[in-house]
Amino acid sequence: MKVTALIVVCCSLGANAWSFWRSPWVKPREGVTDECLQMAARGDCGFYQCLERRFQCGSEGYALKIGYHLCNKSDEIHSRFTAQGQRYMEGSKVCITNALLPVYKQNSIRCDDVMSEGARAMRTCSYEEFAGMDACTFIRGNMDAYNDMLGTDEISRLMSMGSPRLLARIFIDGARCGATIATERFQSVAGSLNDFMGGVRDSITSWWS
Repeated sequence: MKVTALIVVCCSLGANAWSFWRSPWVKPREGVTDECLQMAARGDCGFYQCLERRFQCGSEGYALKIGYHLCNKSDEIHSRFTAQGQRYMEGSKVCITNALLPVYKQNSIRCDDVMSEGARAMRTCSYEEFAGMDACTFIRGNMDAYNDMLGTDEISRLMSMGSPRLLARIFIDGARCGATIATERFQSVAGSLNDFMGGVRDSITSWWS
């Protein structure tokens, strides 16, 4: 019942403009370049700009709103992670950009498919181990930096992806690993959307408490 309530609220909060119709096909604006492929191979944040230049989905698309933003946020606080935590983050970034290479190489794609593939890459890579750490070990050893990485703005951006499975992975599993501040922020953002959520907000509040 608790998991069902979370999935309902994630679906409601995550609904974006693409949830109710398929976005049109987008043709590439530039070719696949060796420079961009190398960026993906090393988890460079610039790869997301490559993805956006090739398939222009705008400020609400995955490449700029989610991938590039979160990648830069992790780089900004890189020094605050432990040495092992830094290697974990580097491995995670490489995993995600490499998972998105098939998207980057496509001849055409829909922007909502870029978003869904981005969510899939993030979720899949969250189950991988890097530098001898799984996600829970990473969170517990880097709690302060992790909580700063997932600020209110980042949580709102993640909700806008409309991916209940990714949100459940981040906030349910994160809570089990002790990331209580991140889950409290999630609850706070849900509360700020009370007019839209109505009674569903009460379900998630009850679930967390």
